[in-house]
Amino acid sequence: MPRAKIPAAIAVIPISLILVSYIGEAPAAESTRSIGAAPAAGSARSGYRVSGTGESRIPGMAPAFELPAVDGSGTVSSRDLFSSNEHTFLLFWESGCSRCVEALSGAAVFDGNSGGAGVGLAGINCGDAEPFEIRAIVEESGAKFRQLLDRGRAVAARYMVPISAFTIVLVDGDGRIVARAEDPQGDISLVMEEMLLGDERYRFN
Repeated sequence: MPRAKIPAAIAVIPISLILVSYIGEAPAAESTRSIGAAPAAGSARSGYRVSGTGESRIPGMAPAFELPAVDGSGTVSSRDLFSSNEHTFLLFWESGCSRCVEALSGAAVFDGNSGGAGVGLAGINCGDAEPFEIRAIVEESGAKFRQLLDRGRAVAARYMVPISAFTIVLVDGDGRIVARAEDPQGDISLVMEEMLLGDERYRFN
């Protein structure tokens, strides 16, 4: 009895399905990124990219910035700020924060006792107050160190500064963050001294 022939169409279909299934299968996109790796350009994670510089943020390094001086004397860059001192304190504050204004007075005491000996200070006002209002507060606090204006909190956001919280960031001459204190209580002058001496409570990891 002659063997029945299998139609060619039936024989080919399974092979075609296998090929289509194999070709259409692609490796899954990597869902995680290693810690510290910078996202591709245009990523929404703006904390990893400093606007206008094209520099990727390196873990432990202070994000770069350029801000106008409150007194209208020009623009100050973080590179010049950090490289001109062995250590630089960045003091983030807001005009409408009563604790911030009080802490600014404590920073002025520290500046009078320890500032200038390789230690620099820069206040960064990240509120919406007008420059003349900021200057009046600074004058009342007794602070003599420079004050910069961070309208819109762009720089404060890169440094992850909470809203209405006086925040101190200590940066070395190479631009590395070595200590940080958010809303520190007590004598601000003493807190800054302890940060400068490497107190473990404020060490930035």
